[in-house]
Amino acid sequence: MAAAPASSAPTDLLPDGFDPGRAPFDLHFGDTIVGYKVLAIPVTPGAVVPVVVMDAPAGTTFSAEAHGGTLEALDGHTWRFTAPRAPGLYPIAFRSSAEVGPVTVNVFVVHPYHPGLNIVDGYDIGRYPNPSASPKHAEAYDPPIGFMQVDSEDAATPVSPHFTLGQFACKQGGAEWPKFVALRPALFVKLETALQAVNARGIDTPAFTVMSGFRTRVYNAGLGNVNLSRHTFGDASDIFVDTDHDGIMDDLNHDGRHDWKDAVYLAGIVEASPEQPPYTPVAGGLGTYGPTRAHGPFVHVDARGFKARWVG
Repeated sequence: MAAAPASSAPTDLLPDGFDPGRAPFDLHFGDTIVGYKVLAIPVTPGAVVPVVVMDAPAGTTFSAEAHGGTLEALDGHTWRFTAPRAPGLYPIAFRSSAEVGPVTVNVFVVHPYHPGLNIVDGYDIGRYPNPSASPKHAEAYDPPIGFMQVDSEDAATPVSPHFTLGQFACKQGGAEWPKFVALRPALFVKLETALQAVNARGIDTPAFTVMSGFRTRVYNAGLGNVNLSRHTFGDASDIFVDTDHDGIMDDLNHDGRHDWKDAVYLAGIVEASPEQPPYTPVAGGLGTYGPTRAHGPFVHVDARGFKARWVG
């Protein structure tokens, strides 16, 4: 699979030169809003997806080029995309007649989830519980629609302007490839919003270090983690800021230590950074963790759809 890179054209640069990567126009790709220059979206094989430019300026037309599947133009800003049957990466680039763009949707056709599924092409995933196991928020515990295959050459594929597919790959199997990953676009929006806020606060970092992204049910159980961990649903990540590349959270509060207070400092910025239009803020989980012998302090961020706060 060939990676479709993010555009490097500057848009809305912050004073420190950080580019949030916001799109010059916004798309609806099915139920997902695409407000960034690049965004990864999973779909099932053969899915038919409506695509429309939101609030298209009068007289502006748009073109699109799909690398796989069928893309039918319905008018100057509306299409119907039919996904291929074969799992894989199929980028679509959208351009405006105003010579802005492109906006790239990295469409991943997934290996579909089936109830009782335990193994995908030899990769041990584990079984998901019935959503009724958490009746208060049952809709948030629907299993992923499927799993993206990640080969070593796919790791650099952008899922949003500042994050790549490989950052979220499960550590199961060590350095062996391929891996299979479930991801939800709402997580990328959460992370991009938080990253922009961190840079706006004067912390000059091009991305977060993702300590843990997707986890299979099998891998998560092996860690002794909670049964309904959001990591297994593809909308959670454990992150920290590491501008000096020493493998641990930076001293964000400048007290001379690398400890839980730095996680609290980062979480405070995340808490105060709701999504910017066209996105509607999505409630989620936010947890702070101090250092242990195995790792430094970090912050858990997820897009579960309801608010949760805790100290690890």
